[in-house]
Amino acid sequence: MLDFVDGWSRYTEPEYWWIHLMTIVWALFMFVLFVAEPMFLHRLFAKHVRTNPAKSFVFVQALHLFMLILSLAAGGGAVAGNRDWFPT
Repeated sequence: MLDFVDGWSRYTEPEYWWIHLMTIVWALFMFVLFVAEPMFLHRLFAKHVRTNPAKSFVFVQALHLFMLILSLAAGGGAVAGNRDWFPT
């Protein structure tokens, strides 16, 4: 979408911090889903679940909550930035 609207210059402007945050969330999600999970996280998590399932569940839930908070901050920042709710 940035290419379509020629918005690449927004990465250089601090008031568009939410674009940076969206990119970080996207990159982190893609890394975990397509690189870390197939390479080592699946084995590591399966081993950890056998030894301590409750602690594993709490850990995974905390990571999901962290990603959710980052995603909501990026989405909220995008809405607020698009509506000019931030003072300039």
